[in-house]
Amino acid sequence: MTRMNLSNVLVIGSGAAGLRAAIAAHEAGAEVLVIGKRPRLDAHTVLASGGINAAFVADAVVLCAGGHTRLWRRSSSRRDENYGEGMALALEAGCRLMDMELVQFHPTGMVAPEEAAGTLVTEAVRGEGGRLTNAEGERFMARYDSDRMELSTRDRVALANYTEISEGRGGPHGGVFLDISHLEKETILSKLPRMYRQFIEYQMVDISMEPMEVAPTGHYSMGGVVVNPSIGDTVTVRVGDNIVKMRIVGRGVLPALSGGDIAGLGEGARSGESGLRDT
Repeated sequence: MTRMNLSNVLVIGSGAAGLRAAIAAHEAGAEVLVIGKRPRLDAHTVLASGGINAAFVADAVVLCAGGHTRLWRRSSSRRDENYGEGMALALEAGCRLMDMELVQFHPTGMVAPEEAAGTLVTEAVRGEGGRLTNAEGERFMARYDSDRMELSTRDRVALANYTEISEGRGGPHGGVFLDISHLEKETILSKLPRMYRQFIEYQMVDISMEPMEVAPTGHYSMGGVVVNPSIGDTVTVRVGDNIVKMRIVGRGVLPALSGGDIAGLGEGARSGESGLRDT
């Protein structure tokens, strides 16, 4: 059985960028359809169910399908997302990709158990005084950025962690150690309650008493689909999560929302001028 779905604008991806694009396109007067992989109650939109073939006909398609960081074993993405599906769809449609090698690695992700590998260990741990050491007990950031130490930039800390691990100074699970145990337990529970619970739940590790083993984790795709910034008669592809190549902490939501808004508003207005095309 094949079901035909008609819309002015088809939004692929139901994250922040996709939902913002859908809202903007609807406000521009377009009939909008959003498809995504997440369940309805998972802070996203309706899940595209299996068991039936669906054909989608639309005047415009807006890709908001995230990046490709799940290609790495350790990634901050969930297991069933960010494999680069949106980029593959764009490539098959004749678009170009660029800067695919530009991936930001968060310095500290969990290394065990395997199902939790890559889960973020927030930078707030280092912000509150967490210390990075290798298997030899050396506080190694002094060799990479003696002025800022653990408060150095993400790229420097991630590279330092990777270097220590690759040169054989890593721990039993292939990570380095992040220690906050020199702080009072009450302070840790007050400032880092989620991290405390996270390590108790996954590893039965009390971070107020022993260090966390961490390693760099794939976090943000800075390359992606080449974007045509104009809305015209040519094919226009926008990937809301890949508007900028330089990933700045705190900037993740902004380009997603603004990029989604620009794409949805433009495509909604353009498709709405002619109405839903005949099939």
